Amino acid sequence: MIELSDDRARTHVGGGLLRELTALGQFVPDDVALAANRLDLYYACSRYPDSLGGADPRMVLSRSDAEAAIVQARRVLDFASELVAKTAP
Repeated sequence: MIELSDDRARTHVGGGLLRELTALGQFVPDDVALAANRLDLYYACSRYPDSLGGADPRMVLSRSDAEAAIVQARRVLDFASELVAKTAP
C-alpha cells in the first residue's frame, strides 16, 4: 500500500507523478506511463501558447493530436481511478 503524505512536490508533470508512484512501490503499467509522458508534451504549449517560440499552437498540433491526447488521458484517468478505488479507506 502506498503511504500518502503532503511532502511531495506539486507538479503538472504526469509522467513524473507516475515515476514517484513507482518509486514508492506502486506498479504502473508501461502503457499508462507512456500515455502520461505523451500528455506531458502537450502541457506547456496548450497552457502557454507563446512557449512554441512564436509558432501558433493550432498550426503545430493537429486534430489527430488532440484525439490521441484524449485517448491517452482516458488511460491515465482510468488507472488513477482504479488506484484510488483500491486505496480508499
